[in-house]
Parts: sequence; C-alpha cells; structure tokens
Amino acid sequence: MSRKKISPHFWLDEFACGCCGASGDKKNIIQLAARLEILRRRWNKPMKIVGGHRCMKSNPHGANNAHHLCKGADIAVDGVSEERVAKAAQAFFTHVTNTQR
Repeated sequence: MSRKKISPHFWLDEFACGCCGASGDKKNIIQLAARLEILRRRWNKPMKIVGGHRCMKSNPHGANNAHHLCKGADIAVDGVSEERVAKAAQAFFTHVTNTQR
C-alpha cells in the first residue's frame, strides 16, 4: 500500500487508529495536519504523531472527543519537553480552534 502525504511533513497513516488502522474523517485530518505544520515551524524540529484517530473500541467513552472527530492528535517534538509542547499547543489550538469547541 502506498502512503498518502497530506502536508509537507505528515502522512495520512500517521493519524490512523492504533488498534484498527481506521483514519476517520480525512478532511479533518488534513486540516489538523496543516495546523500542526504551523506549530512544527515554531521549533523547526521533527514532530511525531504519537496518537491520532481513536475508534470506539480504543476509546469507548470519548465518542465526541477531538480524537474521534479527527481534530486532535497526541504529538511529541524532538528535544522539546512535553510541558513546553503542551503549553505551545494549548495556546496555539485554543486560538485557532476556538470556533470548533
């Protein structure tokens, strides 16, 4: 199977559910990847998608959370503490996605 690149640094399969491989709403994933590209430029370092879409089996109690809607991802940035990544992402995404809450 060939990989589908959805932004300069991200591939669609990076956002797939870890338990079943489903990728969910591709439009939302592409929008999320575009936003992550902006955040990635902040550090100019590789960003890893640790967790993306979550199906009902992998997260049965979170049917309306950002992961099910493909509007959220768990990320890590090489050489940047989890705390700094979390603070930057929270500030960035609170501003950008405020209308989607």
